Amino acid sequence: MNDDSTYVDPDPQQFAIFKDLDRDQPIHMLNMLRFKERATYPTDHPRAGEALVALKPMSFTA
Repeated sequence: MNDDSTYVDPDPQQFAIFKDLDRDQPIHMLNMLRFKERATYPTDHPRAGEALVALKPMSFTA
């Protein structure tokens, strides 16, 4: 695994151990995602300058 705690990057030995796990059992996974308090976009992005927060539903209409 790397020293950067922002993602998981198993080395070949660690991946081989994972790959060889019993496939008859469920794998439990947990995503630990981090988000900014407010979204930021480049100035030329259509949503630049909007005060969007993670909990606000997004509109996907054209």
